[in-house]
Amino acid sequence: MKEDDDCIVEKPSHYVPEEGVECIDYLRQVLTPQEFLGYCRGNVIKYQHRANLKGTPEIDLKKSANYALLAAGYDFRKDLVKNSQKNGNVEKTT
Repeated sequence: MKEDDDCIVEKPSHYVPEEGVECIDYLRQVLTPQEFLGYCRGNVIKYQHRANLKGTPEIDLKKSANYALLAAGYDFRKDLVKNSQKNGNVEKTT
């Protein structure tokens, strides 16, 4: 899998506005905790189901895993920011 694939999975540019709220954060704000859990679980199922049908299976399996983490209450994106800062990269966080 290419290194750029991680960006597609963990921080796709079309979901990260320069200013404003990222789509997943907006969903978490407007949905009840139970609805957000259902949204995440639905995406886990969707990405597992289509993994061998579209593009690179590894990308869909990583997306599925990330939604499973969100459903479990763990925001993997916080570690992305920490790791980026450790490596000397400065990322804008919203």
